[in-house]
Amino acid sequence: MNIDWIIAIALFLIFVSWSFVYYMGFFSITPDMRAGVEGISDKVMDFLSIDVYDVPAVFNSTEVGSRVLYMDFSWPGYSKNSTRIFSGNQSLPCYISGNRVYWQADLIQGENKFEMRYYDENVSLFCNSSFSLANATQVIPWVSEKNKAISQTKINQMLATNFYSFRNLLGISQDFRVELEINNVTTGYGTTPPLGYDVYVKETHGIKEDNNVVKIRVLTW
Repeated sequence: MNIDWIIAIALFLIFVSWSFVYYMGFFSITPDMRAGVEGISDKVMDFLSIDVYDVPAVFNSTEVGSRVLYMDFSWPGYSKNSTRIFSGNQSLPCYISGNRVYWQADLIQGENKFEMRYYDENVSLFCNSSFSLANATQVIPWVSEKNKAISQTKINQMLATNFYSFRNLLGISQDFRVELEINNVTTGYGTTPPLGYDVYVKETHGIKEDNNVVKIRVLTW
């Protein structure tokens, strides 16, 4: 009788130990899945990002009102066409002639800060606005700063690519989904998470080359 109890207790302990190891196996994949969504997000962001160059410029005005400003600049490669002029987050009307870019601004009294952005891609000319160049005032550019921005061209390229071809291009073996939110409009790309699975999400905020904010969510399971 004592032997039966000993055997029963031993079997019970073996069953409990096996159950603990079995269920811990499920929980142990969580860190790997979290690392997985981080890695996929990094690869997607690398694909969608481009190098942009921001050139600050400051004009001190004694007057308030509209004024045409210009600065001389030597653009590398094809980057002249991509040029934009910003005041804060607002894109300003601009025009390029030779190695000179003109822009129209509503000045405040005192310091007016501007930023010229360009990137080395062969795109259609952006600075093609029409306004009078008479009495334009020169501004001296500061040193350019290299930054990262989300490219609309790269977004379009991703959306136009078969998902599994894109997955292979990025060297990813598991399914995932990308959701892009721009101006409160969300566009989805990739497979849909199946029911009953834990879904891991990484959200990244960035800016596009036109200074619009974009939220990029990567989901995996």
